[in-house]
Amino acid sequence: MAKETPAGREMDALIAEKIMGYTLSELSLPAYPKYKLFGIESGEFSGYVKEVPHYSTDIAAAWKVVEKMGNYLFACGRTDDGIWEAYFFPVNSGIGKLSEAHGDTAPSAICRAALKAMGGAY
Repeated sequence: MAKETPAGREMDALIAEKIMGYTLSELSLPAYPKYKLFGIESGEFSGYVKEVPHYSTDIAAAWKVVEKMGNYLFACGRTDDGIWEAYFFPVNSGIGKLSEAHGDTAPSAICRAALKAMGGAY
């Protein structure tokens, strides 16, 4: 089994870019990823950046990931061993689970499953 990306700012940056659709700013330190804010009407970079939420460690932020994955059914729970598992299923496809991931916490499992659903092996 491939080593999974640990929960933390690297995973948060991956979620921000691959799932949430943010453009990360090269003006920030890798340990504190930021994303660029674009004008709603113009679509142009506003010159401002905002801290990437802590998707992989904060359940409220992880729930935003679930909301963004609106074209997928979602399930999350604990195994008998106490490990969290999360699943994203394609809506109306009938092909079974699209992605499955595990983690020590619900947010880390959710983020890994979302990244796998979008074609990554995280």
